[in-house]
Amino acid sequence: MSTDILEVAYYETGSAENDTVLLLHGFPYDIHSYVDVAPLLADSGFRVVVPCLRGHGPTRFLSGSTPRSGQQAALGADTVAFMDALGVERAYLAGYDWGGRAANVAAALWPERVLGLVSVNSYLIQDIGAAAKPLAPELEAGFWYFFYFLTERGRAGLADDPQGSHG
Repeated sequence: MSTDILEVAYYETGSAENDTVLLLHGFPYDIHSYVDVAPLLADSGFRVVVPCLRGHGPTRFLSGSTPRSGQQAALGADTVAFMDALGVERAYLAGYDWGGRAANVAAALWPERVLGLVSVNSYLIQDIGAAAKPLAPELEAGFWYFFYFLTERGRAGLADDPQGSHG
């Protein structure tokens, strides 16, 4: 299914006559995250659509000159553009991690398009400005997968507490 910028690969089950549920996966996962829940929702009377988010699986950018971005605004816009391509005016959105951000942004900016929202990791629209400020070191330790010391945030955290005296 094509949007203005993406050729979106997706899995679909259930009747197109029913309300649509978009299941949006996180990073680095894919549509297989919903292998158990998609059929349950379809059996409960929903049309279930599980797209591969940008940068995942066979989903591709239509132009080589389109900037590659995982920004939350881009993910939310992708969600609404995909709904448009499907001909879906309103849908239930559910997601986690990147998919949660996509669902939350779509719900915040286009609330009239969303019948309901399930955000597995809570509300995931990130305050980018606040995200640059380091947390207490014992909390930052849980964010190892951000490659902490390769970021400006890590540099600032180390400069703020080089001996770990906040613990």
